[in-house]
Amino acid sequence: MAPDAGCQAAVARKNRIDAANCMIRRSDQGLNILTREYPLMNLIVFMTSSGTYLAMLLLSQPVAPQRDCVFTLHPGMTSAAFESREGQIVFPDRPTEYRCTYTERKDGAEIAFTNQNDWHFEVRVARGNKGSWTASKGDERVSGHALYPED
Repeated sequence: MAPDAGCQAAVARKNRIDAANCMIRRSDQGLNILTREYPLMNLIVFMTSSGTYLAMLLLSQPVAPQRDCVFTLHPGMTSAAFESREGQIVFPDRPTEYRCTYTERKDGAEIAFTNQNDWHFEVRVARGNKGSWTASKGDERVSGHALYPED
């Protein structure tokens, strides 16, 4: 496997979080950084259907079928987005940690969870880093854009 420049830089910076996402093999010559073990997907940006920044969904590590996630405000969010219907659903109360399922697929990843007000969220992000999110409760449904930034 070819060395991954991002992994080498993370180790050089002594960034433990980024370095933990790399496979590292010890040898007599020191550390040999091989490659990224899996694509990082620890933060997903939520946007409204009109493309306004809304939230960031933070995901726990390591990548596993069951993870924990929590919403945080996106720094580019406007007060109008916060007060919108999407904002009311994403931020119904105080920040709460949710158990979520995380499924890697050939075409990307899928994340699902239910918030404290029984809104069921489904997030699909394709390999091109862009996708969508949908929240549904009974007959009501809202959706928007989703993306995850590459490191």
